[in-house]
Amino acid sequence: MPGKLSEKDKALIKEKFKVNYSVPDPELRQDLIRENKAFLLDRYAMFRDKYANVPFTSKKDKYIKFTKDDVERMLDEFFRG
Repeated sequence: MPGKLSEKDKALIKEKFKVNYSVPDPELRQDLIRENKAFLLDRYAMFRDKYANVPFTSKKDKYIKFTKDDVERMLDEFFRG
Protein backbone atom coordinates (compact mmCIF):
# COMPACT_ATOMS: atom_id res chain seq x y z
CA MET A 1 0.00 0.00 0.00
CA PRO A 2 1.46 3.38 -0.95
CA GLY A 3 2.32 5.97 1.67
CA LYS A 4 -0.07 8.66 2.81
CA LEU A 5 -1.05 11.20 0.19
CA SER A 6 -1.06 14.89 0.85
CA GLU A 7 -4.28 16.82 0.44
CA LYS A 8 -2.80 18.40 -2.70
CA ASP A 9 -2.05 14.96 -4.20
CA LYS A 10 -5.53 13.73 -3.33
CA ALA A 11 -7.07 16.78 -5.00
CA LEU A 12 -4.99 16.22 -8.15
CA ILE A 13 -6.09 12.60 -8.41
CA LYS A 14 -9.72 13.54 -7.86
CA GLU A 15 -9.43 16.17 -10.58
CA LYS A 16 -8.18 13.53 -13.03
CA PHE A 17 -11.37 11.54 -12.47
CA LYS A 18 -13.56 14.51 -13.34
CA VAL A 19 -14.16 14.14 -17.05
CA ASN A 20 -15.69 17.03 -18.90
CA TYR A 21 -16.55 16.96 -22.54
CA SER A 22 -17.13 20.35 -24.02
CA VAL A 23 -18.20 21.16 -27.55
CA PRO A 24 -18.28 24.95 -27.93
CA ASP A 25 -19.91 24.93 -31.38
CA PRO A 26 -23.70 24.94 -30.68
CA GLU A 27 -24.66 23.26 -33.94
CA LEU A 28 -22.12 20.45 -33.57
CA ARG A 29 -23.07 20.02 -29.91
CA GLN A 30 -26.77 19.61 -30.80
CA ASP A 31 -25.88 17.14 -33.56
CA LEU A 32 -23.82 15.07 -31.14
CA ILE A 33 -26.55 15.11 -28.52
CA ARG A 34 -29.22 14.14 -31.05
CA GLU A 35 -27.12 11.33 -32.52
CA ASN A 36 -26.22 9.94 -29.09
CA LYS A 37 -29.86 10.01 -28.02
CA ALA A 38 -30.91 8.23 -31.22
CA PHE A 39 -28.32 5.54 -30.62
CA LEU A 40 -28.58 5.07 -26.85
CA LEU A 41 -32.02 5.83 -25.46
CA ASP A 42 -34.08 2.99 -26.90
CA ARG A 43 -31.27 0.48 -26.35
CA TYR A 44 -30.89 1.60 -22.75
CA ALA A 45 -34.65 1.41 -22.16
CA MET A 46 -34.81 -2.14 -23.60
CA PHE A 47 -31.86 -3.23 -21.44
CA ARG A 48 -33.36 -1.66 -18.31
CA ASP A 49 -36.82 -3.09 -18.96
CA LYS A 50 -35.40 -6.54 -19.60
CA TYR A 51 -33.76 -6.72 -16.18
CA ALA A 52 -36.04 -4.52 -14.08
CA ASN A 53 -38.18 -7.48 -13.00
CA VAL A 54 -35.43 -10.12 -12.84
CA PRO A 55 -34.55 -11.00 -9.23
CA PHE A 56 -30.77 -10.72 -9.68
CA THR A 57 -30.24 -8.81 -6.40
CA SER A 58 -32.10 -7.68 -3.32
CA LYS A 59 -30.86 -4.11 -3.86
CA LYS A 60 -31.93 -3.26 -7.40
CA ASP A 61 -31.67 0.48 -6.77
CA LYS A 62 -27.91 -0.02 -6.43
CA TYR A 63 -27.77 -1.24 -10.04
CA ILE A 64 -30.84 0.15 -11.78
CA LYS A 65 -30.38 3.83 -11.02
CA PHE A 66 -31.56 5.71 -14.07
CA THR A 67 -34.77 5.92 -16.05
CA LYS A 68 -34.77 6.59 -19.78
CA ASP A 69 -35.68 10.21 -18.97
CA ASP A 70 -32.70 10.48 -16.60
CA VAL A 71 -30.34 9.29 -19.32
CA GLU A 72 -31.88 11.73 -21.79
CA ARG A 73 -31.32 14.62 -19.35
CA MET A 74 -27.71 13.54 -18.82
CA LEU A 75 -27.13 13.41 -22.57
CA ASP A 76 -28.62 16.91 -22.91
CA GLU A 77 -25.89 18.18 -20.59
CA PHE A 78 -23.03 15.89 -21.64
CA PHE A 79 -21.21 18.13 -24.11
CA ARG A 80 -21.80 21.42 -22.32
CA GLY A 81 -18.66 21.18 -20.15
